[in-house]
Amino acid sequence: MIKIAGLLLLSLGTAYATIAPVQKAFTSNCSGTTCVVAVSSTGAPKHFLVGAVAWFSGTAHTISSVVGAGTWTVEPGCHILAGLHGLACAYNLNSTAGTTGFIFTLNSTEPVWTAEVREYSYTGSSMAFDTAAATGSSSFMLMCTMGTVFPTGTNDVLYGGTVTGVNVVSVAAPYGNYENDTVEFQSAWADHLNTTSGAGAVWTYTPANDVCNMFSLALQEIGGSACNSRLPLMGTGC
Repeated sequence: MIKIAGLLLLSLGTAYATIAPVQKAFTSNCSGTTCVVAVSSTGAPKHFLVGAVAWFSGTAHTISSVVGAGTWTVEPGCHILAGLHGLACAYNLNSTAGTTGFIFTLNSTEPVWTAEVREYSYTGSSMAFDTAAATGSSSFMLMCTMGTVFPTGTNDVLYGGTVTGVNVVSVAAPYGNYENDTVEFQSAWADHLNTTSGAGAVWTYTPANDVCNMFSLALQEIGGSACNSRLPLMGTGC
């Protein structure tokens, strides 16, 4: 009874934060240094954005800029190049309303690459960068696991991506909102919302791949906490 009473008091005194997906979109077969990703009109306030690029030529690219819906930050912790395949990511903590396209620019030309954007809403007071990491494997495997990152926030979104030389076919729960480049089939993205866990995504490929590169980006919601899973079962809600 003491534990139950404590949880009830906690539920009354805590503002539970919620991060929710709004939309996602990608563009395949980009060429050169710029790529435009078209979206439905972005929302505001309390919306934020993440984005990523994947390429296939073995060139050591970086994202020079992302233009659209406010200020973007390129996150170096997401960057990885192993074998012929590379990844990089960026984020925008304060999306502005009314944008219908984003322009990604690489530091140098690339013959074939892909860009993706995701928009989210949140109920807390603001969003902030938490942590990011990237890793790769050079073994022939049907499944690769992104290593754990260590978020410090009380409610995070984990945005993950992968690129490889074969088809990406799925991501394991609790990651969701899976999106595969349906033209190239060599890159995919997913997310894990409203969490304090830093567990990385588990990706499945076919056939066995020689290189699987992955990143994980954690953004934290300020103001409020992730829901305690026992509270809804008790009827207190979050």
